[in-house]
Amino acid sequence: MNVSWTSLTILIFVSLLHQSSFAGKRKDTIKKCQTCRNIVNGFQEGITRTSRYNFGGGDVDWEEKKLGTYQTSETRFIEITDNICESSKHECHTLLEENEEILEEWWKEHQQDFPDLLQWFCIDLLKYCCINGTFGPECQECPGGIERPCQDKGECKGSGTRAGSGKCDCKAGYTGLVCDECKDGHYEEFKNETDTLCTECHKSCRLKCKGPEPKECEECKDGWLWNDELGCQDVNECEAEEPPCKATEYCENNEGSYDCESCHSSCDQCLGKGNDKCVKCGDGYIMNEGICEDINECEGDDHGCTGEHKMCKNVPGRYRCDCEDGFELMGGECIDKKLNEEDDEEIVDDTNEEKEEEKETSNNNETNKQKETNQKDEVLPDNFEGDIVKEELDKSVIDNSKTEL
Repeated sequence: MNVSWTSLTILIFVSLLHQSSFAGKRKDTIKKCQTCRNIVNGFQEGITRTSRYNFGGGDVDWEEKKLGTYQTSETRFIEITDNICESSKHECHTLLEENEEILEEWWKEHQQDFPDLLQWFCIDLLKYCCINGTFGPECQECPGGIERPCQDKGECKGSGTRAGSGKCDCKAGYTGLVCDECKDGHYEEFKNETDTLCTECHKSCRLKCKGPEPKECEECKDGWLWNDELGCQDVNECEAEEPPCKATEYCENNEGSYDCESCHSSCDQCLGKGNDKCVKCGDGYIMNEGICEDINECEGDDHGCTGEHKMCKNVPGRYRCDCEDGFELMGGECIDKKLNEEDDEEIVDDTNEEKEEEKETSNNNETNKQKETNQKDEVLPDNFEGDIVKEELDKSVIDNSKTEL
């Protein structure tokens, strides 16, 4: 059957859209159930809280005798419902407002016959929830049953709600439809018809084992080697003929693997941690009784820190040229900081003077241009424009006369 790419794309898009819509509905269903459970829990807490308002005393019989009509009064109902939802919980307030009359009906008429408010309100009436150990629209039993879903070794997806797949999400080390099997890396320490206990294999085992000891591994992991007497034993990679680390590093073995650590800064090569484990010293250091010590280049005369106010400063593995206090290095020379600051101030002053001169020159140019304009206006006579108009009219009359001739 030939299917066009367009049709296939549409099918995929519709499928993804359906999955997204289904996931959204499932989340909404779970959220409604949780909100309903929160309202019930808040209501039960409110009953406990108000049962001792301005009274004192004991059990239910005491309530019936002492609380009287307050026990199921509207006043008490309001005191309970006003404190169920937190101020920021919009979903709680909405669901409570939509069903306040129903809750009040239960409060006044059905408490004795239906004492389980969760069952009456969230499960049977609104059908938002299921009892724990069941799931889905019809409240089916989770794998393993209501009493011990997933054999208590996992979580039934959607348990207690009208959503979810009912599949078991098993704890670490467990697998199977009801979490009654051991995952790779674990073995059955105990098993009967209703329970399974899975325990982790020794860390040297690859996937399968029969018990907790290295000799009970079916196969060793990388970094471990089989020993007929002891089972899987650690391989010391640091003792290999070819060193696994660089010359500037040393090898540190650990179970099943190894680490390459950097040598001490004084070492060019080393066998371990510290400057007493160097095989060869780095530049700027010298071996002294098995320890690489820093060479103080400043004690010699060839350090190159010559010049007025210069001084040699020794640092680990090298040296540097510094200036005496009050001086700073510029262009290879130590310059007095005060003189340098004065030069900087002079440069700033010169710059400001140049800017002022430029501004003054610009203002003078503008003033001169204005003067020239004013002088031109003064040279022209008051009737200059009238004479031009008269001259143009006379020329026009002469031209017309010539045309008529």
